[in-house]
Amino acid sequence: MLLGLKHNDCLAEYPHVVEALKRLPKDQLYEREFRISRAIQLSLQKTTLPKEEWTKFEEVCYSSICQFTSSLILSETTFQGHHLYP
Repeated sequence: MLLGLKHNDCLAEYPHVVEALKRLPKDQLYEREFRISRAIQLSLQKTTLPKEEWTKFEEVCYSSICQFTSSLILSETTFQGHHLYP
């Protein structure tokens, strides 16, 4: 929150995440890339954003990429109606 990142900005880019990123609208993808770049810059400077620019809790937890990744993971973990992972 102090760096302005959302939860989804920190996901490791596994194949299902990469696929979900491809499905994001261009503006959301650009905003994500901006947040990551800004967070790296702030980290290098050993500083944080001003409090009024912190990411709010409501913004952190849910976004389009959550929908995409959860549906992709669910489809990958089921095969012929059986769950592959307990």
